[in-house]
Amino acid sequence: MEGFLSRVEKFMEIRNLTRKEVSEQLGYSEEQFDQILHDEEWPDIYIVIRLSRLLKVSMDYLLLGKEHFVDNNSEISYEKVEELVFLLEKYNLESFMDMEKWSRIDKEGLISVNNKFYELLSKAEERKNRTQ
Repeated sequence: MEGFLSRVEKFMEIRNLTRKEVSEQLGYSEEQFDQILHDEEWPDIYIVIRLSRLLKVSMDYLLLGKEHFVDNNSEISYEKVEELVFLLEKYNLESFMDMEKWSRIDKEGLISVNNKFYELLSKAEERKNRTQ
């Protein structure tokens, strides 16, 4: 998790933000925020989303170190990600966003997940059409 910590610290410095300011904006004490940053496990996805917005850097960069910044005109906005997170919380499916688990799935597995998603979407549309 050293990479995550160093990237967060780098962008706190770039944005001229102190740990106290960031922790307050995230709703944590400085001690809690330090624990989050120094935890051996991946941080909670909700924290990553909020940090990326606050630091104006992509979640990819914070988590993986990819060198690109948030494009406010991109098709996938943070608002859409937050809507997905809200929906998953609503149905108690927060573990679906567990990045550590997703990182274990290879390309073939992700394609399979994508195909299953569209299959379920099609079935949902069929059910919706039948009830109308």
